[in-house]
Amino acid sequence: MDTAPFEAEHFDLKQWVNDTLRAPRRAGETIDKHLSASTMRLLLLSQELQDSIQQSSEQLVAAVPRALREVEKVRMEAWDLRKRLSSTISHLSHVDDQSKHSLAWLQEVDTVRSRIETCKEILKEVDNFSKKTAELEVQLQRGQWLSVAEQVKTMQANFPAMEGLSELQDKKKKLVEFESKLQEALKPRTLDALRENDFDTLRDCLKVYEQLERSEDFKELFFAAQKEVPFAVWETTSVRHIDEPLQQWLPLLQSKLLDALRQQAHYCRDLFPDNASVLTELLIQSMTSVSSPIHTKLITLEPDALLDVYRCTLSWCLELRQAVSELTENDWKALVTVLFKPFESVQHGLVSVERSRLKTQLASIPKGSESSSASVLVAYLRDSIPVFYLTVEQSADRCIELTASVESMTWVNAATDVFTDYINKWMLRLQWLRQKWTPPPHQSSKTFSEHSGRSPVITFPKPVPPPPSVASSSTSSVGTSAGTSVGTSVPMAPQQPSAWQLVQKEISSFLFDWSHFHSALQLVHLCDVLTSRLKRLEQTVQTTVIQLYRRDIKTSRDHPNVLVRDIRLAQDGAKAQRLKSTIDGWTQGSSQPLQESGSALNRLYLCAKDLVHDLVIAPILLRLKIIPFLPVWKEKSSSRDVSDSFSLAPQEYMTQIGDHLLTLVQQLEPLTAGGSPTMDEQSMEVPGDSDLSSSSAASSGEWLPTVAMAVMDGFLQQVLKIESLSEKGCSQLNVDLGYLVNVLSLAITPHEDLTSLQTYLTSSTDKLQELANNQPVVPPLLQHVIKIRLSM
Repeated sequence: MDTAPFEAEHFDLKQWVNDTLRAPRRAGETIDKHLSASTMRLLLLSQELQDSIQQSSEQLVAAVPRALREVEKVRMEAWDLRKRLSSTISHLSHVDDQSKHSLAWLQEVDTVRSRIETCKEILKEVDNFSKKTAELEVQLQRGQWLSVAEQVKTMQANFPAMEGLSELQDKKKKLVEFESKLQEALKPRTLDALRENDFDTLRDCLKVYEQLERSEDFKELFFAAQKEVPFAVWETTSVRHIDEPLQQWLPLLQSKLLDALRQQAHYCRDLFPDNASVLTELLIQSMTSVSSPIHTKLITLEPDALLDVYRCTLSWCLELRQAVSELTENDWKALVTVLFKPFESVQHGLVSVERSRLKTQLASIPKGSESSSASVLVAYLRDSIPVFYLTVEQSADRCIELTASVESMTWVNAATDVFTDYINKWMLRLQWLRQKWTPPPHQSSKTFSEHSGRSPVITFPKPVPPPPSVASSSTSSVGTSAGTSVGTSVPMAPQQPSAWQLVQKEISSFLFDWSHFHSALQLVHLCDVLTSRLKRLEQTVQTTVIQLYRRDIKTSRDHPNVLVRDIRLAQDGAKAQRLKSTIDGWTQGSSQPLQESGSALNRLYLCAKDLVHDLVIAPILLRLKIIPFLPVWKEKSSSRDVSDSFSLAPQEYMTQIGDHLLTLVQQLEPLTAGGSPTMDEQSMEVPGDSDLSSSSAASSGEWLPTVAMAVMDGFLQQVLKIESLSEKGCSQLNVDLGYLVNVLSLAITPHEDLTSLQTYLTSSTDKLQELANNQPVVPPLLQHVIKIRLSM
């Protein structure tokens, strides 16, 4: 046999084998005989090369000791024979070059021999194929799978690609079929070992799969069997507790699941020690198998129960983290994503559910109607405050925690809508009371806020009809007791009633009840409570959201809620940016969580104060409206009037106003002393709110000054409606004014317009003219006094 093909630089083993097998055969020679003959020729050639290599090696080895002896000799004589050493080294170099050439030649010969040996083994394997397969069948039946797998892989590795030879192609196909048969025989045993937790058998099976390069098949079987375990735990536990709510038996379920996952982690560490990703993949598939049934249960839960389940799951995640501590941060994040997948759709719709619950709770709170009494409305509002705020606070806790603060802004919007609706409904009740107790003709033209500014504005009123010519004795006493009619007797007019008569009729028909005043004070008091609770709610929401949002994953690595926050924010970049901007605004103080609700509550608070303001001012304004029509302003003075000028007394309308103001002081004394407004024997203490007992005392001191300012303003406006003022009328008006100033001094220092009016009334017209001429801008009040005094 020629060795030239084996000496080629790019020798192709497969090509040589195929060429040898395709060579023409003698007539009647089978492929097996041809293979045997070729194998024999390769054996002879291999033996010949082996003998040649052996002979050359012996010659080379024999030559090496002589060179070494010469080197040793040169070393011994190196000091004296340096020149000869140089020559010897050159000679040795020449010998070394020859040795290198010989070694290279030997290496090439050995390569040829190795190739021939390989071809011989391949042909031998092919020649013995039938015998080998028969042996493998026997071993397969005995269960010697690892040995079978090793031999099959050896036969596959040594079996060349033999295109065009149908006999060898059939053998190759048969080998592939045998491998499939081995896998089919191995699969049931693997499944049995997985069910029985037979680790020894599983290890053997894995080795067989690895030998067959089918490790993925084993992993697929392993995963299929293991992910059924958590689902089986779920089915068993859920069926056993089918009549119980999920939150009651969830801890038991999670305990069993944790044991199953621990066992799975143990399997992975034992079977796949060098592949940590297998554990992550298995845990994810296992929990995915129970994700859907858990989600089916979650969507049926009420928010409170859902929160309990969520908290229980967070605690369970921490235990799982300790059980599989080898997971990387990314692997743990991927697992947490799957664990909280059932909550995802629930979290997206949570705010809508909370909005509906809040509206339902709001609708269930009694608020009364237009026919409800003041005491009933106050009691309804008082009782609704703790119920409503507790509902809102619980809703905030659920939304913030269940959504890991991601849906905080959505909840704030929902809470604002519901809170504003709540405030608007009570605003309507207060407006009904205001219309009922103080109809528009009796309401002050200015609000509580305008009068509390302590700056009455003097404006010229529209002209009023002239008073009728009636005696000053037409006025009569006006009662001020609660629930009684107040007014004076009105002279009968045969024709259409005059303005004087209309005012008298209006006064006589007006009923004032101090119980209304106390009810209104209680409403203001409750608005204080609403404001206090809203501030606390805002602070709680703001603190909770900021703390959870700013919790660093690096310092809270094992906290699942932080991971859930990061996962959800990463899924929605726009929402993450809005949340960050909002929290920055809270931190900087430029905004508040429930800012719009605070504005609505402030409007309700002012509406309640306007109600109290109108109630107190209404009877006073009614009595002040009679001022322009009093006939005393036009009465001429007599000699007897001059002598009796020092005995003038304030008129009845003014004394009634004074009595009303003094009664107001008495009514406000309990509040000024730090007490709480009461109505009958009802306590105004709102359950769960300790601020209620003292919140009214802080604002009670503003009522008297505000009412005093309203009285001064109303008095001056009516004085400006007087058309004529005689000397007698001037004296009487000064007495009335002095009485009013003395009464108002109990609350505030009278405004300078009142003291100026006293000066104008006690001065002569000449002095008034001189005073007006000396001022660059004549005050409107001075102009009016000069005008009405000169008109007489």
